[in-house]
Amino acid sequence: MLAKFLLAMLLYCNIEICLGQITSDGCGTTKTCFQNPSGCQPSETTCHFYSWKKSDTGDTYQFEMSGGTGGGLQYIALALGTIPKMQDADLYYCDGTAVRSGVLQERHNPPAYLEMTGGLVSDKASTTNGVAQCVFTRPASVTKTISNGVSKDFDITKEEYYLLGAIGPMNGTEIKRHDTWKTVTAQTYQFGTASSSPITDTDCDSDTAKTCFKDPKDCTAGNSGCHYYSWKKLSDGTWDIEMSGGTTTGQYVAFALGTTNAMQDADLYYCDGMQIRSGAIQQLHKPPAYLEMNNGLTTKFATTINGVTQCVLNRPASVTKEISNGVQKNFNLAAENYYLLAAVGKMNGAQIQKHTWRAISDSKIVPSSGKPLSAIQPTILGLIALLVMKSSTVFVDN
Repeated sequence: MLAKFLLAMLLYCNIEICLGQITSDGCGTTKTCFQNPSGCQPSETTCHFYSWKKSDTGDTYQFEMSGGTGGGLQYIALALGTIPKMQDADLYYCDGTAVRSGVLQERHNPPAYLEMTGGLVSDKASTTNGVAQCVFTRPASVTKTISNGVSKDFDITKEEYYLLGAIGPMNGTEIKRHDTWKTVTAQTYQFGTASSSPITDTDCDSDTAKTCFKDPKDCTAGNSGCHYYSWKKLSDGTWDIEMSGGTTTGQYVAFALGTTNAMQDADLYYCDGMQIRSGAIQQLHKPPAYLEMNNGLTTKFATTINGVTQCVLNRPASVTKEISNGVQKNFNLAAENYYLLAAVGKMNGAQIQKHTWRAISDSKIVPSSGKPLSAIQPTILGLIALLVMKSSTVFVDN
């Protein structure tokens, strides 16, 4: 009798309750999330949601997908790409009834369909309130055959990948062209979520190390409430710039090289914990111009650990951007010093809103003369202007 009752309950049970609905809880703390539109909730029919985290045991990672109408009729797909195109990518898709595996080989061709073997585990597949939601577990390393018959080891602990996302109709157990939605990120992500950050302030006081700024001055880089920036010239002539700050999901931490001590005519970089983006602050009271990360700009690290955004940018000594009045400005760290402009605020999609915290130096201290933290910190703190803003408009000076 009990067995019949339990069976009846399973058949009647809303899968959302029985298996647990995918939510944004833990984004930025226990898991890394991709949300389109930014900040949307997985329960919404218009939300395209992906998350990933290291499993509690073993060298495996758990991925979540939510989006599309499911019911066996529409899929949401996630692929880890080696290039920013629908090609040579490790594919997983969910139609609300099952999680399936495949590989994108050649562009404009259907994927090769594969079994969920080799440590791949389908943890959940459901259609909840008209939204497909699936969870699967993946080993750190999965080998699949990509274009030209090449056997590719997709190891998320050793390599970063582009996030390829799509929604489209099903054809039985196979997927048709993504006619509803697709995205290909401009930069790669660390799907092998880092448990620790390379950002540290322990080498700020070395004569040959990096120059650092911290607010408050005694805070520890990587801790909540600590606004931390550093810059260091490498042996190849490029510069590493570290940024750490922000306390909630959907926040950015920004660093800009200013020609003046105002929010204008500045070389801008900002990070939301998933990727670093580039821009130029041109006019006061105007949103920045958003630019591609090219011409040698490289994301070395971007993640959120314990709710704190932590990112490392590698920048050539010289970068040219358009500032006010259409002027092409060469920001050359090897030839000129700049004001430090720093900020934290909320994201709006891939763009930034007005800062909730900012700091502007009153003199040109980047890259400085190579003084260590102990020498330069008191000077910086005496020159920094801190403003707390309540506005939710774009990132501009007021």
